[in-house]
Amino acid sequence: MFNVDSAMDFLRDIWSYDNLFAECYAIVWIKKRIGFRHFCLSTYGGYNGLYDAVKTWLEKNLPWLTRSKYHVYYQVLPLSMKPSRGRGGEKLVKIGKWLWCDLDYKKEIFTIELPDKLREDALKNGYAYIEGEDHSLYGVYRKERSKNMWILINRPSLKHVLEEVKEAIGFEPSIIVDSGNGYHLYFKLSMEIDAMDLKELETYIVNKLNGDPQTKDLARILRIPGTINPRNNRMARVIYRSNTVIEPNEIVQSDLLQ
Repeated sequence: MFNVDSAMDFLRDIWSYDNLFAECYAIVWIKKRIGFRHFCLSTYGGYNGLYDAVKTWLEKNLPWLTRSKYHVYYQVLPLSMKPSRGRGGEKLVKIGKWLWCDLDYKKEIFTIELPDKLREDALKNGYAYIEGEDHSLYGVYRKERSKNMWILINRPSLKHVLEEVKEAIGFEPSIIVDSGNGYHLYFKLSMEIDAMDLKELETYIVNKLNGDPQTKDLARILRIPGTINPRNNRMARVIYRSNTVIEPNEIVQSDLLQ
């Protein structure tokens, strides 16, 4: 089941800025079609009012979105204004203080290739998984709009990921989210920086960690912790926090020193 309190604890961390270019934030829900709702500071008189509005919206809408098997996302970075149409693209992102990386551990397989220990439940439910030690995960789910193709997930332990990230970029993530299948890594910066500079750092992080290349988009949406991933009916949740706060100019420097 979904958890509004978990969602709000997370969004309060990510959606908090001093810069006036951080005006609007978006929640997005997707199934066959896309829906979105913008929450703007000027409408609610500041962050406390905005957080209250977001919580009220989630309490009202998550029940039916979950029952209807929607994917519920949020836009990581703030928009400088409410879009005249659509949910808002990169051009409306002017500043940011978070970097992120979506780590997938999946490959496509045919029905005949389904692992024996997952086959029965997978054919019955459309998904099956085995949760291992330290957040490792082994499972499958049926590929959307396909009868014979499946997505196989073989996710390593959290300890393994932390070690690989530290070795690759010299820093641990500030937050790690179990997205239901993969890991979403977040790195908090010590200051709010210009979007162009943030784009360079985001590209660097994703490339170094072999993350999903589509996540380099500054208007990126990611799954909200506390919501259900309908692909396998697991709840996305925060599983790791650290005190990591990174000076922007240290990111590439750490690579040069290794």
